[in-house]
Amino acid sequence: MRRLRQAWKVCGWCTRHGFRASLWTTWLLLLAALAGQIHLLSSRRVPVPDPLHQIALRQLAVHGVHFDYDRALMDFYGHVILENVRIGSIKTPATPLITARSVYVHIDPWLALAGRIEIEEIRVGGLDLHLPPSLSPSGIDEVPVSNIDLGIRPRGRRMELSYFTGYIGRLPVQVSGLFDIPEQQSGDTTPDPTIESITRAWVGVARHAATAQAWLAPVEAPRLHIRLDETSAAISIHADSIDVGAFPSSRFAGKLTDIEVRTTLPIASLLTSSLVLQGSIGELALDRQITAGGLIFQLNTAAGFDPRSLELQLGSLRWKNIEVGPLAITAAQPTSGFITTDTSFTLAGAAWRLQASATPANGTAQVSLNGFIGDDTLAFAGGLIDRDLSSLLDPDQPAPVYATASFGPGWKLTHASGRLHSGFVLVGGVPLDETGTEFTYDGAYVVCDNLVLRLGNSLAHGSYEMDTKTMDFRFLLTGSLRPDGISPWFHAWWTNFWRTFDFSRGLPVADVDVRGRWGDLTATQVFVQADGPDIGLKGVDFDRVRTRLFLRPHWFDIRYFEVNRAGNEASGWLSRSLDLQKDTWTYMEFDVDSGLPLETISRLFPDESAELLAPYKFSQPPSLRLSGRVDSDASPSGKQEHIDIGLTSTGAMTYHDFPLSDLEVQARLRDDRIELPALAVNFAGGHATGQARLWGEPDKRRLAFDISLAKANLGSVTQALTLLQPAPVAPVAPLTAKAAEAARIRQERLDRGSLDFNLAAEGLYSDFYTYKGGGRARITGAELAQLNLFGPLSEALHGTFFNLGSFSLNTVDAPFTLDGEQVHFDNLRVTGPSALLQAKGDYHLRDSRLAFNAKIHPFDENPSMVGTAVDFVLTPFSKVFEVKLQGTLAKPSWIFAYGPSRWINTITGGEKTAAPAPVSKGP
Repeated sequence: MRRLRQAWKVCGWCTRHGFRASLWTTWLLLLAALAGQIHLLSSRRVPVPDPLHQIALRQLAVHGVHFDYDRALMDFYGHVILENVRIGSIKTPATPLITARSVYVHIDPWLALAGRIEIEEIRVGGLDLHLPPSLSPSGIDEVPVSNIDLGIRPRGRRMELSYFTGYIGRLPVQVSGLFDIPEQQSGDTTPDPTIESITRAWVGVARHAATAQAWLAPVEAPRLHIRLDETSAAISIHADSIDVGAFPSSRFAGKLTDIEVRTTLPIASLLTSSLVLQGSIGELALDRQITAGGLIFQLNTAAGFDPRSLELQLGSLRWKNIEVGPLAITAAQPTSGFITTDTSFTLAGAAWRLQASATPANGTAQVSLNGFIGDDTLAFAGGLIDRDLSSLLDPDQPAPVYATASFGPGWKLTHASGRLHSGFVLVGGVPLDETGTEFTYDGAYVVCDNLVLRLGNSLAHGSYEMDTKTMDFRFLLTGSLRPDGISPWFHAWWTNFWRTFDFSRGLPVADVDVRGRWGDLTATQVFVQADGPDIGLKGVDFDRVRTRLFLRPHWFDIRYFEVNRAGNEASGWLSRSLDLQKDTWTYMEFDVDSGLPLETISRLFPDESAELLAPYKFSQPPSLRLSGRVDSDASPSGKQEHIDIGLTSTGAMTYHDFPLSDLEVQARLRDDRIELPALAVNFAGGHATGQARLWGEPDKRRLAFDISLAKANLGSVTQALTLLQPAPVAPVAPLTAKAAEAARIRQERLDRGSLDFNLAAEGLYSDFYTYKGGGRARITGAELAQLNLFGPLSEALHGTFFNLGSFSLNTVDAPFTLDGEQVHFDNLRVTGPSALLQAKGDYHLRDSRLAFNAKIHPFDENPSMVGTAVDFVLTPFSKVFEVKLQGTLAKPSWIFAYGPSRWINTITGGEKTAAPAPVSKGP
């Protein structure tokens, strides 16, 4: 209706201004004909009355008209013929506004000689109205009105239009009849139009005509007939067909055929009179398989094309396989801009009534519908969407339905609502004891709000919506509905997912968002947010579980979880992709922050973390960050492991039963490669830092590490190292009281020492004797005689004036090189306040064998004058203090390089080949 009203206004505007333009065009043609007569008489040397020539020139000059033609003929009977006439403005003579193939004018020659022109007839052939390039929107010469042939006979102020045929764009127009020229009212001071004013009016008419042409583009074979009878115009419009979808902003696609519209309008009050518009459409065929036939209508309007009432009858209406019986609509407009309708029709074997009130100006409406929902109704609705709705909804008894709908601006369906409540009903195969909802529909979606679902002692509230075209659906539920109770709405993957949960102690309060498409398993998506106490997961009972889940048949995504157990908690996310055809998982991604005991984490993620975390034991649950991706053999990229671990602990812990504390480590697992880029741990009262990496095939794995230990307690270190020794096969007898006391004193003296140690090496992970590298060990503040290594040396020197105890060696500085089975010491230095022991040799790891050469320098570290003097005096005796360290680490043996028999020879320079004599052996 809005488009029809706009078209009517455009037509009225064009008629009003077009009439004025046509009138002045006619006078300009008369003036052009007069000029042509003068030119014709002059060229043929026919005497032309001077008054006639002057009148024409004077009239043309006043209106600023440029006039030209190719040929003019005139006889003395008043017949004038002009060929290829061009009329335009004097300012733009090269771009005419009007061209005509021929113009015939019949005037009274005797009145013309008397200075008065009286036209008896005008005939024009091939008339075109132009929009010059300077005025057209396209910038080229356009011809909106073309091929006009017309004949006019003036009868005073009344004109007889004998014929008028032509084209406005592609619209053929036929006009005939009589019309009156309005008289100029007394006191009207409106100046006569000039060529410029006519041009402006014509440009406005042409632009409106172009707009009308856009609306005519979808119309096939349009025809406009107008019959004038002095005071009224009988207008009829015919068209073979109309392509509805081709109209601008059309919401439908389809075709109307055999269209006819008729009306009669008074010429004097074209835009102010009431209108009765009658018409018919033979057949209507729209998209979505909508067809109709036998449409008859009558539209009554007030002045200004303001509709007041409409009566519409439709013989038949068919939508897909659904046929609606005769339909009758009565519409009225009690107040301006407001319409009410009452429609009755038969649908799905039942009578329906549709009442509506609307405001066409902005396209808003309110609609109410009364009917019944039963088997026939569901069959009808299913036919619309080509679905069997009884499998989705199957109530026991039909129920009356009342629904309302609201349309927003532009006739957009914004809301439709209704109410429904039932007892026992099957919904998608799930038997529900009670359902209730308030439903809405927006033209494509069914939405059920305030949805109540009761199944046994489970109760949930929420909403349901479904796209009736695609069968896409969405559930929103909140409450405590058991997941296994709604299993028929899903497939086996739903049951498989919830199998690891234990709800035997209680149901969580959950918010569930389920999306999918009926009949398409792969389109299902499930969002779950749950919070509940006493929930079990993978055999672990938690005090509380909070989670947000995103589930699809081939994808599980725990977007967030938080669990509490005995005061400890963990949070993070996890996702797992499944291969439904192979019935296995393909890959898993995860990111977890945990304060749970490692045993609990290993039970939750056995495949991802059990092997990595098994060597660790903590007195307090550590803070663990676990993230990465694991691909199984079913993954397109093959089996892969990319895991990052960050672990921080406080208090005592063990690694493979080795005592440590306050561990902080960063680890990366990349398939067969394990990296520890940062490691910090407390050991034996000291602080160790380092890094390591493990890589290679299982039987050729290599380990590289760089570890440093600072300020460790020497006594604690020696105690811890005993834990690495193999357990004795036979039972060990308990120590005697004396031996226990000696061990206590020995331990106290060792506790006074401090150990600094670093080692960087690389070798085969499975072969301890393949490592190569270097490092340094330093002991300070200890009584070294208490070490098993130096005990025999102390005993060997005991009783001499060079008693080792008197020198109080308390510092060891030992840079070393690790080369497979042996450790090489180039410059091992053992010092005290007044002595120095220098050694060089090797320690064999496999059998703990020692092979060292050492020198003892008494007073070498004493910077005093006495110490320097004594050292100078004893220099000739230095050979006496060269010793060899042999045996094993458990049973070291110190042997003097020179025995007493060679001591004198050494002093005197005598025999130097005597064999060395052993002086002492360790126990």
